[in-house]
Amino acid sequence: MTVPVSTPEDTDRADVCTVADVARWLGVNKKTVYDAVNRRELPSARLGRRVLLSRTAITAWLAGRLR
Repeated sequence: MTVPVSTPEDTDRADVCTVADVARWLGVNKKTVYDAVNRRELPSARLGRRVLLSRTAITAWLAGRLR
């Protein structure tokens, strides 16, 4: 049995999330994530019609919102 070796590219891709990924991760509806993106509350980028989010950026955003 061989164990896959992760490359820096794999690590970089793991940080990029879709709206569905973030919704599952935060336990909210996709519409909630889209609304937050449209209000510019969540750090995101658009690539064509796709909305991409960074797990690292969202973690930092959450840390800044904790009281």
